[in-house]
Amino acid sequence: MHAIPALLLALSPFCLAGSLFAGEEFKPDFFRGVKVGQEFRCEAKADYLAEHCLSGSIESAKTPLKNIQLELTGVLTITQTAEAQPSALELKVEKFAGFENGVKYQPGFDGETLFIRRDDSGKTVFSFKASGNAVAAKDASLLGMIFDLGTIEPAGKTIWGHPGVIHAGSTWIPDLEIFRNQLLRLKCRPEKLEGKITLKRKKGFRGTDCMLLEMNINCLLSGGETCAVTSLAVFPVDNAIYGPVKNNLSILRKRQVKLPETEPLTAGQIMQSEEKIQLETVMFPLKLDK
Repeated sequence: MHAIPALLLALSPFCLAGSLFAGEEFKPDFFRGVKVGQEFRCEAKADYLAEHCLSGSIESAKTPLKNIQLELTGVLTITQTAEAQPSALELKVEKFAGFENGVKYQPGFDGETLFIRRDDSGKTVFSFKASGNAVAAKDASLLGMIFDLGTIEPAGKTIWGHPGVIHAGSTWIPDLEIFRNQLLRLKCRPEKLEGKITLKRKKGFRGTDCMLLEMNINCLLSGGETCAVTSLAVFPVDNAIYGPVKNNLSILRKRQVKLPETEPLTAGQIMQSEEKIQLETVMFPLKLDK
């Protein structure tokens, strides 16, 4: 999965003898392009929560406005690429269900095959393979919590940057320009960006040697909004294997609005709202799955 928040976020690794904790070093290439026909095991869990509260002369507890929880499993096939990045996909759905404000929701996609592509405006759109019909707007919105093909960056560029030779504890700055471009695409105007990536430790995942990376990005948006992003990503040590194979993404967006002074009940009050997104994804090449 590529940067905000979507599911599609080769050289040999350079290493020395010993374990990662004992000074093992790597020269990772985090841009790992895909090819048409590649298949991946796809698993995702998404949780969206929107809340608000009042502050000022009157204080109120946080009140949930919307809560969506989704779970999806299936097989993803790359059907079209641009700059070695996916621009069209085919998804064989095994399970797609969830809860909306505590009420179970099942759109009936189990067993269906969906086309996922980027339209001329850059929007990610969904349709049924069997009929060619577009997925209903509500279901497309839910799928969009997991799949966002984003914008095509020049081949070789990735938000994870090019840190050179790294070892456990190494830190570097992500490619914040990529993050900025994604925000602008979502009509968010970033005024200040800062971020850091840390190589935490070596981690095995489904029989594959991997590196666990932590990325933190803090963003100040126009109007005083803030956006904090944390990603715990698992990249195979072998640069020839697509990654991350697993990613836990958290996004916290905060904003506040001063309510009208003309209304006696709201004078001097500030409405504070928060949006929280938790997205856990697995994107594992089928030929390596055990």
